[in-house]
Amino acid sequence: MKKIFNIALSILLVLPFSGCSNFLSIYPLNDIVEENFWENKDDVESVLMAAYAKLESSNCITRMGIWGELRSDNVTEGNQNAPEDIRRIITKDNLLESNSYVTWAGFYDVINLANTVMEYAPKVQEKDPNYMSDQMNSHIAEARALRALAYFYLIRTFKDVPYVTKASKDDSEDFRIAATPFDGVLTAEIESLKETSAVFGSEWANKKFATDEETTGRFTRVGIYTLLADMCLWAQDYDACIEYCDRAIALKKEQYKEYKSKHSTSTEMDLYNGYPLYNASLDGSSNVGNSYSKIFGEGFSLESVFELAFVRDQSVSNSFISDFYGSSNTRSNIGYVSANVRLYNDHGKSTGLFTNTKDTRFYETVQYIQSSSKCRVAKYVDLGISYKMEGIPTRFSYTGRNQQLSPNWIIYRFTDVLLMQAEAYVCKAKDEGNNSLIESALVNINAVHRRATNNDVDTLTMASIKSVSDAENYVLDERRREFLFEGKRWYDMVRVCRRNGNTDYVRKNVMPKYSENVEAIRVKLSDMDALYFPIAKAELKINPQLKQNPVYKEKEDVSKSK
Repeated sequence: MKKIFNIALSILLVLPFSGCSNFLSIYPLNDIVEENFWENKDDVESVLMAAYAKLESSNCITRMGIWGELRSDNVTEGNQNAPEDIRRIITKDNLLESNSYVTWAGFYDVINLANTVMEYAPKVQEKDPNYMSDQMNSHIAEARALRALAYFYLIRTFKDVPYVTKASKDDSEDFRIAATPFDGVLTAEIESLKETSAVFGSEWANKKFATDEETTGRFTRVGIYTLLADMCLWAQDYDACIEYCDRAIALKKEQYKEYKSKHSTSTEMDLYNGYPLYNASLDGSSNVGNSYSKIFGEGFSLESVFELAFVRDQSVSNSFISDFYGSSNTRSNIGYVSANVRLYNDHGKSTGLFTNTKDTRFYETVQYIQSSSKCRVAKYVDLGISYKMEGIPTRFSYTGRNQQLSPNWIIYRFTDVLLMQAEAYVCKAKDEGNNSLIESALVNINAVHRRATNNDVDTLTMASIKSVSDAENYVLDERRREFLFEGKRWYDMVRVCRRNGNTDYVRKNVMPKYSENVEAIRVKLSDMDALYFPIAKAELKINPQLKQNPVYKEKEDVSKSK
């Protein structure tokens, strides 16, 4: 992955990016670049790697975390050093169009680079006899996946956004266009990825690249199937979601079979309800934490589907983790956000998220700090610690990469596939009244849960399901436990509200964390449009065809509401 980044860094120095807040002001690829740059397959690879590198930039990765977590019930205010724009999001849900974190330029930079690869790759193939069709198809497939991912983040965050499918390379081109509705963007990108899935090149047929870093740090076939499944879940096309999950599962099972052929005596992985997952503990060990070590500590694991990689000597670090979750150097250190203390206070209680005290995910993610009466986010942060679980005769111990290295940011992993499919089964059962589909969902949920509880017998059965709503809550709770602080919870809540046609799920879960302006927030969150962020004021000024989300008005400030 270091080689990938170095290539990407060199092309980032060639291609100018906007320092402004609007993708419309990206400096176009002018005629000189067009004439002198696009000569061989390495040029295409370089621009593609620049798109990956752009995702790792602070402009993108910080917003992935902010947009996906800060408004959710997972987090509350951390230390007092948080910027005011962050505090407004966490403590007051007081989003203004002037907030610096509602800008979207980084994602449109990714989109522009992806569009550029798609446009120029066929032209390069005409010039370079060594640029084979399967290589070109692979590059285009990756570019389409990157563009789809960028748009997917944008529509889940802003709802309706400008939709551009061609490269900005000429100053005369005018991309000041009106926003395309959520469903229009989602449908178009799903169709683009479906077309892509049919034209994989030879690298795609092998399902992976030469190294684990590339296989998990670039979009492969399993990554595209997973992204398609996620997008189809949002489109409420549950049959398609289940199908693409099946395809991703089949490929992961093949990778596991290959792994076992080379590591037949290894106790790192096992099958849980037929699905390959890392064991929480190694055979013969009294410690748990093996799965966490492999997935979050070492990174590039067999369970990973797509993750953004950060390695030593890179000029780019995972700025979101260090600023928002804190430092691994001091365990009492808390970043801009803290874990919701209710996660700790309700641990082991029937009403809590972690009712099972043997669930290792609680210990891996939430740590109570007595001196501040707050909980720090441990996931992605702590490396190499060991402590006794409360009331449990095992020790939690995991290792990670050198602490000087920033942790990778995982966008998709295998348990995501299993739980997306479980949710699709439940939603399909809700539509059709077919309880056998709930049984299928429980197979997936229990696989994830059993691994996390080190094969504890506390699993769900049909007898415990009183209604389809119960089943839906079970899968959503399992998703929350599994993906705490991974930038997914707010999006999960928005998806449920879109499906139900109201904001009840969000209001029920997030209102308890607020202590200021509670009634004003409750009223605001009764509006479906309030689930989305405002469009930045600078974007509206540059592009008069954009219309602000009606929930947000200039100079609106709920902190001053009575």
